[in-house]
Amino acid sequence: MKKIFIIVGSILFLCILVFIYFFFLSSKNVSYDLELNLNSDVNLLDYKENFACVVNHKFDTSKIGEYTYKYRCIASKKSYNIKVKYTVLKIKDFNYDLDVYNDVNLSNYKEELPCLNDYKFNTNDLGNYDYSYRCNDGDDLYRVNIKYNVLDREIPLVLSRDSYSVVKGYDKPISELMIAIDNYDKNITKEIVGEYDVNKVGNYNLTLNVKDSSGNLSSNNFVLKVIEKTNNKTTTSTSYLSFKDMYDRYKTDDTRIGIDVSKWQGDIDFSKVKAAGASFVMIRIGYQDGFDGDYVLDPYYEKNMKGALENGLDVGVYFYTYSKTSEEAIKQASWIIEKLNGQKLDLPIVFDWESWNSLNTLKTSIYEFNQMANAFLDKVESSGYEGMLYSSKNYLEKIWYKSDYKTWLAHYTFNTNYEGDYYMWQMCSDGRIDGIKGDVDIDILYVNKK
Repeated sequence: MKKIFIIVGSILFLCILVFIYFFFLSSKNVSYDLELNLNSDVNLLDYKENFACVVNHKFDTSKIGEYTYKYRCIASKKSYNIKVKYTVLKIKDFNYDLDVYNDVNLSNYKEELPCLNDYKFNTNDLGNYDYSYRCNDGDDLYRVNIKYNVLDREIPLVLSRDSYSVVKGYDKPISELMIAIDNYDKNITKEIVGEYDVNKVGNYNLTLNVKDSSGNLSSNNFVLKVIEKTNNKTTTSTSYLSFKDMYDRYKTDDTRIGIDVSKWQGDIDFSKVKAAGASFVMIRIGYQDGFDGDYVLDPYYEKNMKGALENGLDVGVYFYTYSKTSEEAIKQASWIIEKLNGQKLDLPIVFDWESWNSLNTLKTSIYEFNQMANAFLDKVESSGYEGMLYSSKNYLEKIWYKSDYKTWLAHYTFNTNYEGDYYMWQMCSDGRIDGIKGDVDIDILYVNKK
């Protein structure tokens, strides 16, 4: 009998040792971190799908702070030492709709959010996004969860007139008569609504519908005029604007009057240009030979630069570009810097893009178009020069975004009504000045103006 007790006792002892080993000595240590909303009703059982094993325990969430709860449990014949570190705080959820490409920071919502950091929302692509952060407001600790949806809610831009005339038998798409571009979508759809016959003379009332991938729709009514072929000869205007008259009209203590030149002005007597009152010259350094074409140095660039500098005229340069991408624009800026070869400039290097009738074929967006110009100007400025954008009033108002770079406005009128900022104004293309045979652009520079 005594032997039986000894055997049974030994077995029990071994079982106890095995239990102690598996439950205490061989237990796996696992840690979890939780954030719990202040005064919320939360039990460990709520996390049974996430934790190795759980027990019935209700968390104390009555006070903001950091806490630890430890326990042991067995699951699937395995033993666990569980440590739960939990933070009690105030959890706030927010939802926002943001427009694509908008420059939006948390500070834009400072009236709604309990506390802030310097986070900037990513609005470069459409879609749903999440952002979460922890912050303090006095003694209060917050977890702020933000869901934001980036949307394109802007209708495509259509630059159109009230009517268009085409010769009978016109064989190109009518929709391409108008420039259409979207702020985001590079592949907009166009549809002509209405009946017309390009082989029959007459006036046709039509509508151009332009839609982007977000469903934003622009509708533009116009009259298509199909006409017989005419033999009208173009006439050349003999009127011009005297530089002296423009100098007398626009010269003040806050302005300077100058010209811009290229090979089209031929040989220039800069001593006479200087004597006529011009104080600066914008010189074309080169141009691109069409889309995807080579970069060509203006054949009169070196001669014009030498003549202007020898006669005490301040100089800047411009490049006539057909760039289609930011990468290409940067290459062009680098080409210009190389050609300048350290030449000091008094005035900016100018990005001059004017092929608006080809815009429909480029499959670009307004945003990418502006990024292209900025890439050129960024490269210019990082190379130690000043950058400037050239464009006409219409496209400055419709296509180009307001930027930190200077603007050279082209608007052929005596009194421009352009409301944006501009540093220089090209006010005519038919100016006449001593030293140049033929027409020249006359420019007004505004001292201390952007």
